[in-house]
Amino acid sequence: MMNWFGNNGYGMCSGFGWIFMIFFWGIIFIIIFYGVKYLSKGRPDEGKGKGHEEILKERYAKGEINQEEYEKMKQVLRD
Repeated sequence: MMNWFGNNGYGMCSGFGWIFMIFFWGIIFIIIFYGVKYLSKGRPDEGKGKGHEEILKERYAKGEINQEEYEKMKQVLRD
């Protein structure tokens, strides 16, 4: 077979192969990095924010709702 470009049969893109290799391993590294970061933190919304009943208790304590409304809403939340 003829050696058309003098590159020992690797084809025309062999000169740019190292760029694609760096790109490929960069993507693999980024995926692994963010995967480990995500798994080490756990779920993003874990342990944050207040529960429904806590918000309801605060509203009752501030006087925004009366006892009757508080009891109704608490029952609805538990059902």
